[in-house]
Amino acid sequence: EKLSAETAEGKDEESKSLEEVEELIGYYKEIFTLLSSCAARQLDEVTFRRTEIPVTLLCDHVHKYLRKSTARLSERIEIAIDAPSDLKVSGDKVLLFLLLESLVNDAVRYRVSGQLHLRVRPDGQFVRFDFTDNRRTFSQEELNELFYPRKEKIYLENGKELVGTEYLICKQIIRDHDEFVGRRGCRINAEPLEKGGFVVYFTLPRYIKKV
Repeated sequence: EKLSAETAEGKDEESKSLEEVEELIGYYKEIFTLLSSCAARQLDEVTFRRTEIPVTLLCDHVHKYLRKSTARLSERIEIAIDAPSDLKVSGDKVLLFLLLESLVNDAVRYRVSGQLHLRVRPDGQFVRFDFTDNRRTFSQEELNELFYPRKEKIYLENGKELVGTEYLICKQIIRDHDEFVGRRGCRINAEPLEKGGFVVYFTLPRYIKKV
C-alpha cells in the first residue's frame, strides 16, 4: 500500500511537471511569435513611406473595415465619426490603416452591441484621434497595461492569428511616425471616461503645405 501511494504521488508530480513544461513551451512559442512580428516590423521601417494622407481616407477605412468585421456577427456594432473634411496627416498609409484595424479588431472581439466613436481634430502641428468605446470600462492601471506585453493576454487564435498584441502594434506604429516623419511629439495613450467606457487617443504629424 505504501508503495502504491508513493507510485501515485510520483505520477502526480510527473503530471504536474509535464503541465508546467507544456505551459512554458506555450509561453515561449507566443513570445517567439511576437518577436518575429517585431523583427518583421523592423525590416519594414527601412521602407517607411511618408505621404500626405487625408483624414477622410482614414475615417472611410475605419468605417468599411468595421462593417466588414461585423458582417457575420449577431451583435450590432457601429461607429460614429466626427472629423474635418480638409484635415491631412503626414505618415505611412499602410501602417495607419493597420493601426486603425488593430483598434477595431480589439473592439469587435468584445461581442456586445453598441456604438464606437472616432473623433479627429487639429492639435497644433499634430492631429489628434480619439477612439472611444463606451461598452467597456477599465481602470487607469488596466489601460496602462494595454501597451505592454502580458503573457496571460497573448495567445494564438485558430492557430494563426496572434491576439493580445493590438495595442502593442499601435504603440509601435506611433513610434515609427514619431521617428521617421521628422516631427517629434507623436503619442498614444488611453484614459477611462467619467460616465463609463474608455478612450484611446493618439497624435500624428499634421500635414502643412509649404508656401
